[in-house]
Amino acid sequence: MRMQLNFFFRANRCGNRSLPPLPLAFALPLLLLVAGCGGQAGDFVDDETGTNVTYLKHVDLEVASLRPSRAMARDARHAGQEPAGLRALRHDFAKLISIQTGTALDPEDVDAFAVDDVTLLVPKGQEVTRVSVGLDASGKQALIDAVGGEDESDAVASAQALSAREEHAADAAPYWDVGTSGSYQIVFRDPANAIAATATYTWAKKKLINDGDGTYDYWSYTRKGIGQGERAPAGATWAITGLYLRNYATAATLRSNKLKDWIDWTPDGDFTGNCSTSPLTISAGAKGVNLSVSFTACDHYHFGINSNVPGEASIKMTQGAFFHEGTRGAAYITVFKVSQGFTPYFHDQQQLEIAFWAGQHGAYPAPCLSTDSDKTCSTYPFGG
Repeated sequence: MRMQLNFFFRANRCGNRSLPPLPLAFALPLLLLVAGCGGQAGDFVDDETGTNVTYLKHVDLEVASLRPSRAMARDARHAGQEPAGLRALRHDFAKLISIQTGTALDPEDVDAFAVDDVTLLVPKGQEVTRVSVGLDASGKQALIDAVGGEDESDAVASAQALSAREEHAADAAPYWDVGTSGSYQIVFRDPANAIAATATYTWAKKKLINDGDGTYDYWSYTRKGIGQGERAPAGATWAITGLYLRNYATAATLRSNKLKDWIDWTPDGDFTGNCSTSPLTISAGAKGVNLSVSFTACDHYHFGINSNVPGEASIKMTQGAFFHEGTRGAAYITVFKVSQGFTPYFHDQQQLEIAFWAGQHGAYPAPCLSTDSDKTCSTYPFGG
């Protein structure tokens, strides 16, 4: 059944003019956010009054674009890849509707998705088949058509009910969120300023969603380093003889006393790689949900955790007295639990060691060490 849909409408700033919000109405709530000043402008018929209105912006969206966009947004949310902005909008919208109607609306029962310049927030069970938005100087809106879930055929309603049950099961299962991540780079340069070696060190922090634990939250911290040497004097190549990675809790995180216990870590301890053509993949996790990281393991590895501080760990790769050219890597994953609602923070430390040997000529520059930053070191007096 087609019906006029009541909604909350907000336009973002357009040029130097901020368009005001319209009054709220909640029969079938829908939130529209219209961005920018793009779209088609011109004279259009206002469906409410039947009169011509000159719009600064006019956007028409049909079901062919609305449905796929909504489905993709749901998939991204279930995979933990929903943009933070949309997640925040879902929560704010649910809170607003709950306050205005007196009936609680779960943020997980709201779909947030964007099509062209329009962002829509629509409660589950309600389908929007057409959106036509026009903005004039006063922020006036054109017609919005919608189909409510309760007015659809039995077949469609049954399909929606099945989809809702599947979504609920997916929402209930634990999964790791997208989290936060970053990287640092260490570079060795010779006296002529040519690059002798580079290494990239990454970190990633994730939280387990739907862990089913009312007391603790579960977090993971992953570190990985990849190094590569370049050509050196005397026809040799700089070799990556050592890669070191460490993470340790910030002072504020330690003072909180909210790092509670270890859950899992990988690798299990010291080991020696075999330079297999296939990268080594290591995994760790919680509640049956694992995270993995891969790297080429050719050398000797020393790995350890800080048994007194959950989440802290380090790994050191060394080639030993006899070293070889090529890419070298190292990685680890830690999983630990904290007091519910607490977000842990860590410092990242990394070090790169390089060397070359050609005939009777060898070079062993001092290691290059950084904490929470990029760094460039010199091979002086070797090379150049």
